[in-house]
Amino acid sequence: SRELYYTTKALVTRRLRSWLGRSCDVVVEEQPRPGVFLTRNEAYTPIVVTGEYPLGALLRVRIKDLEGFHLRGDVDYTMEIAATPQDLASSPAR
Repeated sequence: SRELYYTTKALVTRRLRSWLGRSCDVVVEEQPRPGVFLTRNEAYTPIVVTGEYPLGALLRVRIKDLEGFHLRGDVDYTMEIAATPQDLASSPAR
């Protein structure tokens, strides 16, 4: 089990390292703590950012660091706010 963990960690680290320094578009998925948000890019890679963003927001992020099984990034700018389920439920039927 320990050997499998270290093998997996090495593979994930190599894959995540390829994102360092790059910019990508992400969707804000959850807020584990105040001011901290988990986002995911097109490869479903977890990227942690700080700030204040609504869930579903689309952001442009520059990847700056690697921590464990996720990346850390700085938000370049907010692209748009995606519709929430509440927005969709309250909009008139077409």
